[in-house]
Amino acid sequence: MLPIVEGAVNEMLNGVDPTHGAVLYNMRTAAQVKAGHDFWGYKVHTVSGPYNTPSPYKYIVTYGP
Repeated sequence: MLPIVEGAVNEMLNGVDPTHGAVLYNMRTAAQVKAGHDFWGYKVHTVSGPYNTPSPYKYIVTYGP
């Protein structure tokens, strides 16, 4: 098993949830992240980025109850 996958499985088995219960995610622009809007009624849980992409959507945002 790849070390990163093994680490993720071990975290899951030990009750670690880096998304804090998120059930959805999408990509957002810096302006959208700054506004901090909900998505389909779910609140923002985590924001990762900025990532180097050719797209204007440079942040990954997770959402959950």
